[in-house]
Amino acid sequence: MDGGDLWRAGALWPGLAVGAIDLWLAAVGRSEADWRLLSPDELERARRLLIEDKRTQFVSARAALRRILARALGRDPAALRFACGEQGKPELIDGDGVCFNLSHSHRVALIAVAGGARVGVDVELEAGDCALDEIAGQYFAEEERRALRSLPPGARPALFWRIWTLKEAYLKARGSGLAADARRCAIGFAQSGAPCLVASDVAVEETARSPTGDGERRWNLIDLEPAPGYAAAVCWEGAPRRIRRWREGAHP
Repeated sequence: MDGGDLWRAGALWPGLAVGAIDLWLAAVGRSEADWRLLSPDELERARRLLIEDKRTQFVSARAALRRILARALGRDPAALRFACGEQGKPELIDGDGVCFNLSHSHRVALIAVAGGARVGVDVELEAGDCALDEIAGQYFAEEERRALRSLPPGARPALFWRIWTLKEAYLKARGSGLAADARRCAIGFAQSGAPCLVASDVAVEETARSPTGDGERRWNLIDLEPAPGYAAAVCWEGAPRRIRRWREGAHP
C-alpha cells in the first residue's frame, strides 16, 4: 500500500503525460471562492444538501476538480461543462479525451485524471463505528466475506476498507453502480499483497456486449493511504501506467 509521503506539491505538476495516471489529494474546507467556480446545476445540488458538512465537502471537492481539470486543459475552471455518460458517470464536454473521477470523505478529496483511459477512485475515512459485518454481508462477494472471516476480529477493519475502496474504484471506473453490481465482482490479493480482480460477472457481461469480441479488458488496481486514518484506491483500464501523486491546495 502506498503511503502519504509520496505526494508532491501541485505547483510542480508539469501537466498530463502519456502513460500516467495523475492522482490529486485535496483538503476539504469552506471557501466562498469555491462557490463562484460551480455551475448553476452544481450550486443547486449543493443547496439541496441540508447537512453543512456534506455541503462543504461537495462544494470544496467540485471546485478542486474544476481547478485541476482547468490546468490540464488550459481553460477557465468556471467555464468547464460536464455531462453524464451512458451509465451516469460524469464526463467532460469537449474534454479532448481527458478522463477523471472524484471521491471525497470527511476532510479529504481524491481526484484521478488521465488521458484516454477510464479511471475510478475512492477514498474513505476508516470509521470505527460502522457495522462492517452487516455492510460486508450486503455488498461483498462470498470470496471477500470469506477472507474477512479468516482474520481475527481486530484485523478485519483494515481489510474491509481495502476491499471496499478497491471495489468502489473498480466499479466507478467501469461506470457501474455499487448497489447493483457490488456482489458481482470480487477483490483478491496476490501473494505479494498486490490487489487484483479475481471475479467479475460485470466484466463478462461487458465482454459479451463488445462488438469486437476482444475479450475482457485489463483492469489495474492500486490501493493507498492518502492521509492517516483514510483508505483509498484507484483503478484504470488498459495497460499499466505510472502513478503520479500531487497535493492540491492546503495539506489535508
